[in-house]
Amino acid sequence: MLPRPHRARTRDVRTITSQGKSVHGVFFSVRTLPTPSQKRYATVVSKKVARSAVARNTLKRKMRAALARLITQLPKDTSIIVYAKKDAQKLTVEEIYTELTALLINSASKSRTLMP
Repeated sequence: MLPRPHRARTRDVRTITSQGKSVHGVFFSVRTLPTPSQKRYATVVSKKVARSAVARNTLKRKMRAALARLITQLPKDTSIIVYAKKDAQKLTVEEIYTELTALLINSASKSRTLMP
């Protein structure tokens, strides 16, 4: 579970979705937005990805576990939303961590706001 101050609220998600920059990978899409306040994170798994609530929540838990490991490597002024794609539910936490790290490094090279 992500610490409470790092969880994105509904208004944060709307802002990041409308103004953020996107990077797409095989299993995830990541939307990032530099924010003046503290960094916030959200995970999104739609019914198109996993029909049952159990499968969606399991995937969200795995995604949050991977994000929790990445928190220390990300700057304090960037908010992130991670969207799962179809085959993401087959991945382990370690594979999710690797995929998200690659996506965030790719995003950093595009915008120069994420990982150094």
